[in-house]
Amino acid sequence: MIILYAPYPSIQSARKAARNLLGKKLIACANITQSVSVYGWKSKMKNGKESIALFKTLHSRERACRREIEKTHPYELPCIITLDAHANREFEKWVGEQTRI
Repeated sequence: MIILYAPYPSIQSARKAARNLLGKKLIACANITQSVSVYGWKSKMKNGKESIALFKTLHSRERACRREIEKTHPYELPCIITLDAHANREFEKWVGEQTRI
């Protein structure tokens, strides 16, 4: 199982992405939380509110999930980080069932 970490400019845009990925059975579920980000962009220091989406899926769905996020993400340069995850067996089984085509 993996978690794809992806910041979005708003809760609405993160929720829209989650619903899109769920509808395509690319993820089993998503958690969305608000955060403050500090970063450099085009030679300027920036900071602002973002919504962090944590998309839970299988290793086998990673490539398709990344492609869909990149295709639909509102940022010019989206951050998509893959984290290996280990969950209880029942939850991982459920993730597999939710992402089965």
